[in-house]
Amino acid sequence: MVLVNKAPIGWRRLRPRRLVFTDIDGSMVSYDGRVGGSAYYARLLRLLGFLVIPVTAKTVEEVVALRNRLGLDGDPFIAVVEAGGAVYASPGFLTRPTSYDHALGLDYIEVGEPLERLEPLLEEIASTPCSEPLYRLTKAPPRIAERMTGLEGFQAELARRRRFIEVYWSPSRSCMERAAQRAEELGLTVRYGRLLHVGKGYGKARAVELLLEEPLLHGTPTVGVGDTQLDEDLLESVDTAVIIPQTDGRLLARPRRTDYYVAPEPAPEGWVHVARLLALGSL
Repeated sequence: MVLVNKAPIGWRRLRPRRLVFTDIDGSMVSYDGRVGGSAYYARLLRLLGFLVIPVTAKTVEEVVALRNRLGLDGDPFIAVVEAGGAVYASPGFLTRPTSYDHALGLDYIEVGEPLERLEPLLEEIASTPCSEPLYRLTKAPPRIAERMTGLEGFQAELARRRRFIEVYWSPSRSCMERAAQRAEELGLTVRYGRLLHVGKGYGKARAVELLLEEPLLHGTPTVGVGDTQLDEDLLESVDTAVIIPQTDGRLLARPRRTDYYVAPEPAPEGWVHVARLLALGSL
């Protein structure tokens, strides 16, 4: 069953005024799921000619399920998912798609290696000697998947449907550190925060660079919005970088640039503030 409508005839002639590449959790939406005014301002930005593109660690199924709630329900559908593991878009948008997802009705580009090709290496990481269990999200029992993701029921199930990035978690930080070290020894790409993201060849910045090669987007000014270390490569690759602080005011994202803008509040209020500035032409 196709879950995303095809883009309307003529949409390819509409060149965006500006591209807003935004993280979702902790940036556009609070970690406890509050959207606040983000959906309203996402729709307002679209009316003003901005194109808001999620760049998230979520799966494509999660983004599809969330797009109405986040105000991202306008065509075309474009999203960077699984921390830059793949780019999904409405049919006809991508000039060189890798393949087509028949269930979702979306074209996509593989940025990272599919997990099925990495399975022996991923299992070797899962076998890292630990004092506590080390879980893989794609194979975790429902209860553990909910604990890893902070989601419940069907939402946690959507988060498990990963194709490009495996996520590991253990109650033991030393266990996760050993697993991260083993993944690096095996030549895999590792992002380490509260969870351990492991894949090969993935990256938010790399996925954004591929998108910017598309004729409709090439040369368009870019904004990047993020809140953690997972967003640093994205923030380093855009024209205007925005950091959303944590609820305690800390900045977890530290890109290798000094000209970033720091929102005055955490998500979602900080994202709303940034959207207002963009709408007014003040950022």
